[in-house]
Amino acid sequence: QADPTTNVAASTTEQAATASVRLCLTFVYPRIVEVIWSDAAAQHLARSQRYPGAVDIEVDWTVEAVNDIDAVQVDPYWTSRVNALAIIGYSAAAGAVLVVLAYRDLDGDLHGMTAWPAAGRALRLYTDGRTS
Repeated sequence: QADPTTNVAASTTEQAATASVRLCLTFVYPRIVEVIWSDAAAQHLARSQRYPGAVDIEVDWTVEAVNDIDAVQVDPYWTSRVNALAIIGYSAAAGAVLVVLAYRDLDGDLHGMTAWPAAGRALRLYTDGRTS
């Protein structure tokens, strides 16, 4: 004759085993972040014209930085006078973490304003939040 306690335990164990076999699949589709750069804003990235010895930022570097999987968005950026959004991300081509400042228009499109190598608070924010 079967022991009811054993059957309950076996039944509970079978349920737990069945529950642990269920799969949950999560698909992550990375969204490409597009920043539109006007000619004037792209020319503004030539930092060496304003700051002797500064590194000029390439538009392609900003594309890499804003699409970095570990990029951090700060909205609004704490030093922005126009409540611009900052995206802080790594650019392999630049070999540096960049701060890309942009504003969002009424259609939701991002327009680049300027960019610079991250330092201080922005760099700490990026490095503290990195997952990879």
